Amino acid sequence: MDTMGFLNLPPEVQLLVLRFLDLPDLLQVRLICRTLSNATYERTIWMWILQEQERYLPLPPELLSAYRSEDEHLRAYSTSVIESTVTSAQRTADAWSQPRSGVPTKIKREGGEATLMGLDLFLDRWLVALYFEGGVYLYDTYAAGQSSNSRLAQNTRRLPVVLRSSLSTETSLWTSYSLQLDCSCKILFLALSQSTPLYEVQIYKVDLDLLASDSLQNGFRLIQTIHLPFSRNIYGIDTTQRMIALSGSGVVEVLKWEESFDPFPRSHERTVIKSYSEDLEGLWNGVIAIRFVGEYLLLFKTRTLEVHRYSSPDHPGICSEGLPFAILKHTFSMTFRNVSFSQATMSRNPVSEAETHELTVFAYDVIQGIFHYTIRIVVPLSTEMPPSLDVHLTGVYPLSVGIASTNIFVGQLPQEAMPSGTISSRGFLSTHSLGLQGKRAVWVERKRSSTTREVHVWSREKPLLEMDGPVQIERNVVYSSESYDLRGKCLSSQILDTDTLTDLIDSDDITHCTFGELNGRIFLGYRSGDISFLDIN
Repeated sequence: MDTMGFLNLPPEVQLLVLRFLDLPDLLQVRLICRTLSNATYERTIWMWILQEQERYLPLPPELLSAYRSEDEHLRAYSTSVIESTVTSAQRTADAWSQPRSGVPTKIKREGGEATLMGLDLFLDRWLVALYFEGGVYLYDTYAAGQSSNSRLAQNTRRLPVVLRSSLSTETSLWTSYSLQLDCSCKILFLALSQSTPLYEVQIYKVDLDLLASDSLQNGFRLIQTIHLPFSRNIYGIDTTQRMIALSGSGVVEVLKWEESFDPFPRSHERTVIKSYSEDLEGLWNGVIAIRFVGEYLLLFKTRTLEVHRYSSPDHPGICSEGLPFAILKHTFSMTFRNVSFSQATMSRNPVSEAETHELTVFAYDVIQGIFHYTIRIVVPLSTEMPPSLDVHLTGVYPLSVGIASTNIFVGQLPQEAMPSGTISSRGFLSTHSLGLQGKRAVWVERKRSSTTREVHVWSREKPLLEMDGPVQIERNVVYSSESYDLRGKCLSSQILDTDTLTDLIDSDDITHCTFGELNGRIFLGYRSGDISFLDIN
């Protein structure tokens, strides 16, 4: 580049050229001369890059929320903070798909529980481990004393994992749960269900800001107990409208709860939805996941996706017995076993004022593979007009070569994206997780006729254009391990630096996974109840 000629260009033209440089090249321009160095500090450039990254990279939730809903110019954030956020996001993106070196670092366990029920990470910091035997453990994956501003810098790699709070319930028969942050991202709500008499749901809250300042064994505060006449499993919780979604015996119940503990049995406002038809197909089409989307309930079943309205703007939570039919329905050609959801985002059309709720899903078919969908629910301003549902297939991770010849993909996948014979019956998934922003995912694959476990990662490398149609998701293994025994037999063990509270993880089957979208740290849960993590390099 002719430096002198470039310097003679008007400043606005210089900025226009600089915005098209890759981030590493842009930072190198600072070394050329003082004039160009000053130009690279212009806020306009970093806002351009942030706007581009927002389409395909995870960003700090508080900054992202402000950018989307409050102030697209981010006046509350300095240019240096925006630059730090952008460069850190790109650094993590470059390392995300690279192999993890070393072995997983084991987290020190406090309790004697052995069977994991769930493993979830919130705000790239708070790790929640739940056990069927009744224990719930909340770990802080930040270093002690870190300021909240570190959340933007995303510097959480290679930091110790510290137990901040735990919950030991009197019963050992918890069978399902749901976790959800409130809209401020400061309060975490936990709902647990018991499937044996007495049937009940207990709802707890945790003040994360208070917990960050001190370790509290009683950080979980019981705020409500709901007694049930029948066994139900929890599938979702809405912290804004104080609703929980339960399912069992062919129905879905939406119950409203209040944030005041009442030790006596009480009635709760509820909506009851009939969740299956009485024909043979309906008996096989069970509920596997539920999400609250505005005033609608999204029911993901083994073969269909349904949208039900569970409340009205005038009478939220009103009791309605046995609503039989979904107002919107999409039928799949696959049979799904489980799904991972992103958070739903809402946008409003400035002309029609219609609301569009959008979320992405990773749905797993045991035989055919992972299917990546984008789901949109458009709600018109007028209540007299029905909403619309759009389900768009954006990607496929095939586990069997046979799916290329079925009618599922004919005319959808491009020829070059068709699975080759080398992946025929290559394996199955033991667990998978999609990030809340829907831009990264992790899954654990086991090769058939083998005990090799592979940790795969996926990321949305560039904005998805729906006109391009679905693409094949490529294999991207960042860690693999051999085990001769799925019962947790240890092949080798080595104690490392005790300050890091680590040792080598047993050769055990991986049953749960979660990860930090911003820092790239992957957490793995094992059949033995142990938990470990893998850092990016």
